[in-house]
Amino acid sequence: MLSTSPPARPSQCRPLRSPRRGTFGLVLAVAVAIDKFLSTPFVYWVPLTATVVLKPYAGSTLIRAGQRLASTVTGVAVGVLALEFARAPLARVAVTAAGFFAAIAALPLNYALAIFFLSIGVVPMEAMLGGEVSWQIGLLRVAYTVAGGVLALAGGFLLWPSFERQSLPAAIAASLGSMARYADRVLAAPAADAAPAALLEAEHGRAGVDTTNLQATFQRVVAEPGESRERLEASLLAVVTLQRMLVSLNALRTFAPAAEPGAPEWAGFQAFLHRGLADLPGAIEARRAPVVFDAVGEARAALAATGSWPARWSAWRGRSRDCAPPSTGSPPAGTHDSSGTLVG
Repeated sequence: MLSTSPPARPSQCRPLRSPRRGTFGLVLAVAVAIDKFLSTPFVYWVPLTATVVLKPYAGSTLIRAGQRLASTVTGVAVGVLALEFARAPLARVAVTAAGFFAAIAALPLNYALAIFFLSIGVVPMEAMLGGEVSWQIGLLRVAYTVAGGVLALAGGFLLWPSFERQSLPAAIAASLGSMARYADRVLAAPAADAAPAALLEAEHGRAGVDTTNLQATFQRVVAEPGESRERLEASLLAVVTLQRMLVSLNALRTFAPAAEPGAPEWAGFQAFLHRGLADLPGAIEARRAPVVFDAVGEARAALAATGSWPARWSAWRGRSRDCAPPSTGSPPAGTHDSSGTLVG
């Protein structure tokens, strides 16, 4: 079965690969060179935009570039229009302060909205500092933002493209593998073969980290262009299924003491679930079809072979009700609700 040694301590952070750091440095060097070569007002927006737009993954870079450009164009348009009505210096100070305050307030919530308000405030501020015509300031900000965004997109898609859809199968395989080991540990308790608490908690941590990494990888894949709808739907099904399986195993782990130790149903279910999950990670990594078996038919046969499984099920449900805490109208802290969200 499984090894009795605890797995390595799980880590949710994946280090940034050195080629990505080199890409960022090269893009930033080109942007700074443009800044030094042109020596025109507000050209510093080119390296600034390239810095905030370029991300480790191509999909994230594309989303950030779209947010930056769209918010800058609309914010500049509103800022130029505001200057036409705010002629007095105090009125322009008020517009600038309101734009910057709204940008700071919106930044933790929505990056695009923050850039929109920031662009509104920048136009009157630069007009007061430099005495430039308002529409010229807005045009320069849009032009230099586009230049910085183009540099970031070139670095993200041409120099060293990194698409998360290439690593999604490995993330699914890792989550399936850790989930199979965690399920085997959880079901070992009612099957009268309980694993040490440290091993069970270690497998629980690994399964949780791998599931979280899978969800983050899938979110980045959705943001990437070019992925087929069928693959996205199939990947979403895998992500949701693994999340629900983790929540179910956590609940089973909580109520395992109420089960009848050594009942043949638990040992059969443990072997059945192990058989269904164990082959999937290798099949995904090898790009082959998994081993097919009649899951429903074999489950019915295993339950029918025990003969007394309905009575055992009723007795287990009764003991579970006795062990359950009194209802307070809301789930206890530290547990998951029906949607899988952690409460408390």
